Amino acid sequence: MSSCPWQRVARAMTRGFFEGLMEGLCEGTHPELIGKRREAKVIKQLVADHYGEIAQAFVSAVFPLLLSLRFDSYDLAMADLGSHHFDSHTSAKLLLRYACGSKEAYDTVVEAYRQQMNSLLLGHVQRPEEFLKVILEDHEVTTENVLDTPVAIRTVVRAIMQGYAEGIKMSKAVYRQLRQQTVLRLMVNGMSTLLSDEAVDPWLDADTIGLEAVYKRVSINAFNYETLLDEMNQAYADLSLE
Repeated sequence: MSSCPWQRVARAMTRGFFEGLMEGLCEGTHPELIGKRREAKVIKQLVADHYGEIAQAFVSAVFPLLLSLRFDSYDLAMADLGSHHFDSHTSAKLLLRYACGSKEAYDTVVEAYRQQMNSLLLGHVQRPEEFLKVILEDHEVTTENVLDTPVAIRTVVRAIMQGYAEGIKMSKAVYRQLRQQTVLRLMVNGMSTLLSDEAVDPWLDADTIGLEAVYKRVSINAFNYETLLDEMNQAYADLSLE
């Protein structure tokens, strides 16, 4: 797949942000559960405790990503942004509308946000195969508005990493660490939701084929694989410095 439908990128970006957010929140709040399955009541409680912070964190994370999809350069984006005179009192809703650029795009992102929040309120982080089942059955997703695959990969990687970092910060953890094991797992899930044409668990045979093979499978081809690794490493380095 040399290009990705914009709607799919936006949905994968949103799901990735929320999975990353919950990983960061869980690790920061319940370090005793790192590497273990979280019960529904744990996820529900974390969402309840931080409900008022999540929308702002989401907009902060995806705003620059959405802008980068609309404009050909940083300077053009900043010039257009400056003409709107936004300030600290501008609502998250208005900022998201602007970043999306059109009502159709905004509606796609808002609906994806609602789906992820609904899943979390039920105590469940949407699994890649669940996401893919919905995406692959959605006949409204068209190929009219598409993004180059490297751009799509970078967008989803950054959304996941920003979500993870936001979750750690939101947890108020004293020791804030981006765990490499968590990042590696999140990236597999993110690429599966973005690139896969089958609604299957990307980890199904991981113990047999190994992590590198899983990465290559969800990346589809060697170019995507290298793009993923480069962006993942750069995002990890950027956020570690912060």
